[in-house]
Order: sequence, then C-alpha cells, then structure tokens
Amino acid sequence: MKRVINLILCVFSLLLLLTGCQKKDDTDENGTHVYYINITATDLVKESYDGDTEYGEAAVDAMLEILNNPEDMEDCQPPLPKNVEILSYLLEDDRLTLYFGQSYYKMDNVREVLLRSAVVQSLTEIDGINWVVFYIGEEPLKDSSGNQYGWMSGEDFVQNTGSAINSYQEATLVLYFANETGDKLFTESRTIRHNSNTAMEKVIVEQILKGPSGDGHYPTIGSDAKLLNVSVKDNICYVNFDDGVQLNTYNLIPEVAMYSIVNSLVSNGIAEQVQISVNGDTTVKFQGVLSLEKPVPLNEELVSE
Repeated sequence: MKRVINLILCVFSLLLLLTGCQKKDDTDENGTHVYYINITATDLVKESYDGDTEYGEAAVDAMLEILNNPEDMEDCQPPLPKNVEILSYLLEDDRLTLYFGQSYYKMDNVREVLLRSAVVQSLTEIDGINWVVFYIGEEPLKDSSGNQYGWMSGEDFVQNTGSAINSYQEATLVLYFANETGDKLFTESRTIRHNSNTAMEKVIVEQILKGPSGDGHYPTIGSDAKLLNVSVKDNICYVNFDDGVQLNTYNLIPEVAMYSIVNSLVSNGIAEQVQISVNGDTTVKFQGVLSLEKPVPLNEELVSE
C-alpha cells in the first residue's frame, strides 16, 4: 500500500512540473491561449488560458493581469518589462487601443517585437476583439522609418526564434500601377527588403501606397489613403482603408485604382480574391462607383502589355 501511495505522489509531482508556461507545441491548439516571452527573450511561449474571454472590459483586464503576472515564472517572463506600462485602453466594437508610457521606446528591437506579438495575439483571443493598436502617449506607434504600425491582428505576426525575430528578408514583388491615361494597369517588378515579422499582404499594400518607380508608371491610390488593417483567411485577403481611399486623386477610372490593389495581392500568391472595405464598411461603393459587397479575383483585362 505504501508503494502505491508513493507512486501516486510521484505521478502527481510530475504533473505539477509539467504545468505552468509550456512551449507552444505542447499546448491544446483548439483552446484559448495566452502568450509570454521565454527566459532568454528570443521566442514566445504559448500557454492554455482558462480565464474570462467574454467580450468586454472585464476580459481585457483579466488578460492584461495574467500577461503581467504569469502563474509560473520558471520557464517564462511577462511580455511587458517592469518599466513599460499600459496606462489605459479603449475598447470600441472589435478594436482595442492600448496607451503606453514613453518608456516603451527604451526597449531594444527584439524585445519590442516580442512584446507586440505576445500582447496582440493574447488580446485577440478574447471573443469579439479582432484588432489592436498601440499608442505611445497620444501618438500611434511608428517604426524606425516613421510609418505607423496601425491596427494589428494575431495573424500579422510570424513566429521566429533567436535573432531571426528581428531579421529582414528579400522578396521580389509584381505590383500594378496606372498608365498615363489612367485606364489601364502596368506591371512593375520590385525587389524589396522587409521585416520578417510583417505580414506580406501588408508589405504589398504599403508598396502600392508608396507609388511606382518605373518610367511611364503612375500612382493609383492617393497619399491621403491610410491602410487600417489587412488579413488573410480562407484564400480571401481583407483590406481595410480609411476614407482617403475614396478620393480619386489621380483622375483614374475607379477600376484601375481598385485592381492595382487586387491584382498585386493575387499575383503575389497572397490570396485568390480580395475584399476591400472602407472603415470596415463593405456597403459603400469604391470611389462612388464600384461595389465592395463581395470579394473579387484578379482582373487581367485591365492589364496593358
């Protein structure tokens, strides 16, 4: 009998050792998760989460609390260093705005990427929260080039390990811009270097917004347009702009402006179709003309040889 009791105690002790911060491969993929940073600050640790996930501030408060205080600190650390605080937040519909103090900028690049990835992926586990944006004080978070990160979803982050978390990759893209008369599209091949933690669909749309570099090629989307968010699901790329995309800045036919985005995303293998929205709304007409109610595929008829 004593041997049986000892065996039970040993098994129980082993189970205790296996709980706490687990590596992502050991976690139930179908459940809800919270993301921490490993001890060496080179990768994320994914752990099952059984806290409140019902939409609302109570769930946000609970998630932020567990992010700051992991139940088992032996194998992981909280995403936010002690000197980096979330001062407040604003929850509106499916969007969550986080306001950080100025100490956010004191983090090195690797830690900052890990923090963003862990926080965004954890908070979007809450039912009804699809997008998170970071503000430092009253200003939106920007990269080293001064570009706003904007609204982020969990799918925006690529899991890397070690120093690769902040590495850059080279890619050759096929982009579509307007001809001189604004009624056809030209293709333009462009080789770029991009951060490996930025989703390729976001990179492509940002390149369209920057405009062409080839002779005889003309921009399609005005500089007033802002990309709010972009994501891919079930072979459909969802691209959400603000009202600026509705301005026909360059006197193009609306089809050229819209399909410069669609063709660029589809041609680079991002998705088979593209669903554009304006401030999350698909009932409006693109530049007052084109329906956005359904996703659309590549349009080769607009492309000039």
